[in-house]
Amino acid sequence: MAIRRDLQRAWIRGSILAAAAMAVGAFLAAGFVAARYEARLGQMARELSALRRQCAQETAGLRERVASCEGRLSGAAGERREGPR
Repeated sequence: MAIRRDLQRAWIRGSILAAAAMAVGAFLAAGFVAARYEARLGQMARELSALRRQCAQETAGLRERVASCEGRLSGAAGERREGPR
């Protein structure tokens, strides 16, 4: 009976140690994965910021071109109206 009780205690102790080791391993793996993904997310955020800045610059340039074209068109329309009848 005493041998069986010692065997049960050893088995329980081993199970607890194995569970603790798995938990530590899981935390280490999660930390490694999180660090990699945080680095990648940071890179993606920087790329997105650069794309937004580029898009804003292109939009401003296109708005200037549209305003310039509208000015030329309205000037040409005014010349036609003021021309000989």
